[in-house]
Amino acid sequence: MKTKTFPLNANDFLVSTIGLSCEQAGAFIRLLCLQWNNGHIPADIDTCQRIVGWQNQPGFADVLQRFAPCPVGLRNAQLEEIRVSKQKYAENQANKAKVAWETRPEKPAKASPEKVMPKAKASSEREVQEYCVEIGLRESDGAFFWNKWLSCDWTNNKQKIKDWKATIRSWKAAGYVPSQRSNRVNGWSPEQPRKSWEDMTEEEIMREVKG
Repeated sequence: MKTKTFPLNANDFLVSTIGLSCEQAGAFIRLLCLQWNNGHIPADIDTCQRIVGWQNQPGFADVLQRFAPCPVGLRNAQLEEIRVSKQKYAENQANKAKVAWETRPEKPAKASPEKVMPKAKASSEREVQEYCVEIGLRESDGAFFWNKWLSCDWTNNKQKIKDWKATIRSWKAAGYVPSQRSNRVNGWSPEQPRKSWEDMTEEEIMREVKG
């Protein structure tokens, strides 16, 4: 793994460039960068001069003295030591990250809570009757709903029933349940206690009798 940057020790650089001109120091920096990227610089002087853009200059040989021959060209020994160390460190970190990723514990899958879906159909007439009594209606209302839905294939207003309990509750809220309709006399409803004869006014008694 190649790293793009290298450390420049200010003191080492100043010491190693003592006696070089500004042009020579600039050429030295460029050759160091070339070695960092490629691992070496060309052994041919003309090629190196073309790379750094400083051709036909007699002082270029002084710059190359800071690089030693190697099997593939020239290298600055101190920079090569740093480059190899950096490369090994980067590869080691990459291997550690790979091992950590491959051996990471798998997170247990979160168990999603079971969603209780409303029932579209009741299982029996008794179930409907018990629910009607539970919400303050009569067993006869349960029988009414059961037979009504059996006859119309469990539809309400020509729409398939999605929740039979919710349908009963909506009927009750609207006052459409048979027991509510039959008992709605003199303004009485299942939510209101029915008046006794003693508590009725004469007008209410006449309406009850004519009723």
